Amino acid sequence: MKIDLLRQKIDKIDAKLVELIGKRFYISEQIGVIKKREGVKVFDKKREGDVMKSVEGLAKKVGIGEKVIEKIYKIILVESRKRQG
Repeated sequence: MKIDLLRQKIDKIDAKLVELIGKRFYISEQIGVIKKREGVKVFDKKREGDVMKSVEGLAKKVGIGEKVIEKIYKIILVESRKRQG
């Protein structure tokens, strides 16, 4: 398989990843509206711990290192909190 073809496949995957991250952030904003209305704090340590545990398990199944997925999700969770606040 040619490098160009593989790069095209990566480009399509990147587009899907960005779209999904955007959707995730949009939902986080909706959660923020509900939290504000109900007087709930933005940061939920238990929920974030559960998310990290879940994605680490998923990552392990597909051969992604724990540290790699941890770095990625720390960024996602911080941005999600910002959008909720």
